[in-house]
Amino acid sequence: MAEAVLGSVRMESLWCALGEVLGSFPIREKRLLFQAAERENPWFSYGHLEKAWEGIIRMLDPQDVSAWFHKYKPSRTAKRVGLILAANVPMVGFHDLVCVLSSGHIACLRPSRRDEVMIRFLSQEMIRLMPELSDRITFLSSWDGVDAWIATGSQATLKSLAPYLEKKACLVRGHKNSCAVLDGTETSSDLRNLLDDVMLFSGRGCRSVSKIYVPKNYDIDHLLHEWTFHSSDLFVENIHYMNNYTYQKAMLNLLGIKYWDSRFLLLREDKSLSSPIGVLHVGSYADEVGLNDALYRDRSLLQIVVGRELGWGHAHLPTLFDYADGIDTMNFLQNI
Repeated sequence: MAEAVLGSVRMESLWCALGEVLGSFPIREKRLLFQAAERENPWFSYGHLEKAWEGIIRMLDPQDVSAWFHKYKPSRTAKRVGLILAANVPMVGFHDLVCVLSSGHIACLRPSRRDEVMIRFLSQEMIRLMPELSDRITFLSSWDGVDAWIATGSQATLKSLAPYLEKKACLVRGHKNSCAVLDGTETSSDLRNLLDDVMLFSGRGCRSVSKIYVPKNYDIDHLLHEWTFHSSDLFVENIHYMNNYTYQKAMLNLLGIKYWDSRFLLLREDKSLSSPIGVLHVGSYADEVGLNDALYRDRSLLQIVVGRELGWGHAHLPTLFDYADGIDTMNFLQNI
């Protein structure tokens, strides 16, 4: 067991060192890396890749890493854990990779073809910092030889993978959405930070706010004013996003549906939690009881609630302690 504890200490040092490497990475090399990732996935604009990169550095804060490691013990037996990674957000599978390696298991990666450049880069940096990981990080070429799975993706993707996943211990995560609750007392800074929660990664992540709840008679124009003041090229630099925005605007006009237009995002009243790319749904509430009923109704579909569980502008800044769907990945890995 002493050997396992030593391994924990070394892994803790690895994540701190990786954070330092990313924080001081040469600008020119990072630019070339991001350009390669952008060619692989046109949804990954340079600005969004930079935000995801900064998010990982923040996640690897030494104090957080230390506190996180003290919660868990590594597994006594190393298992081969397959990771099926999504590509809706750059490097979205990084947290799962950290969990598998930190728990003492072998990470068998099956990244999306739309986010392979960045995942391979991170894996190579880990091995460079700790060469012993060369036999602990592998990339799968088949579905065989895996003891357990952690799979993330769309409902259609997960359904197609069911024959492979159901034979093993597995942690499966489908798509979810997030919402925000406003009460009318938000500052200008709060509202501008909320825009990051909505727009970063083109609204394609499970932590992206797809709906806001506002008090009855709330002034949406005030919100749009703050957002227009805060708008930047980061939100409109991706042509794929803007094509969706333009299409959704044409459809709303064709159907005669009322909407508000920020010139890069459309807001419309709608009861559903999930909204199309380029659109933010708006729901109103008369009192706390009605609001709580709405949140409870959608609880199984929600990833996070900004303004209640999380501060403004923090939707896309998860820590090591923030597990997708609220399921502790480390506990799953310790019990396979």
